[in-house]
Amino acid sequence: MRLLVPLVLLAAAAAGGCAFPGHVAEATLERSVPAAGIAVLDCRTHNGDIVLRARPGADTLQVHAALSVRGHTPEAAAANLSHLRVEPRLEGDRLVLAGEYDSEVRSLSPSFAFTIEGPPELVMELESHNGSVRALAVAAPVTCETHNGDIVVEGAPRQLRVKTHNGRIELEIGGVAVDGTIESHNGNVVVVVGREVGAAVEASTHNGSIRLGRESAGFESSHHRLSCRLGDGAGRLAIETHNGNVEIR
Repeated sequence: MRLLVPLVLLAAAAAGGCAFPGHVAEATLERSVPAAGIAVLDCRTHNGDIVLRARPGADTLQVHAALSVRGHTPEAAAANLSHLRVEPRLEGDRLVLAGEYDSEVRSLSPSFAFTIEGPPELVMELESHNGSVRALAVAAPVTCETHNGDIVVEGAPRQLRVKTHNGRIELEIGGVAVDGTIESHNGNVVVVVGREVGAAVEASTHNGSIRLGRESAGFESSHHRLSCRLGDGAGRLAIETHNGNVEIR
């Protein structure tokens, strides 16, 4: 029995040292970057949403970053914010926007959510591991990827690549012709294509249904696969979900 006392004390001390950091501190940062000379916006975050709103005529990129981190006390969480930073950097004609943090807070759920306004002509490359991605009113090639979250794209991108591992994809595409790939591992895909858009469409699902709700040519369909031509078929859209439904309208 005497041997149990130190063992119990050690176990209690270990449990106390591993207590969940239940307090969260938040902060916001604002950045403004001249758009002159920038061709590509590369925004990445491990934890957090990304919202991009293209604004015609904009000559700057306006960045709003919402930061958060945990701590074992409110004071510790607030102090941990000093280990988080957002500093846009230029790499040639590419603007890289990403949250950075020190190793001291790696296990304290550092999060960076971005809301960005900028010219619609910029090539957009947006990636979040845990968070949704929205690209609105875009007019240039767009890449959106998230491991866990939904993706929404609206506008007239000439090219697009959209991928989520777990989430829903919603696209509303205008313009003339578009080339792209759209993929969800687990989630439904809804694609609304403007009447003026031309594209050859290939859609497939491993577990789900495919529905075409608009006029097309060259229609071929099976239970898990569909192909058709929209408009003049000038572009190409490949749509795939492993577990979910596909709707094209």
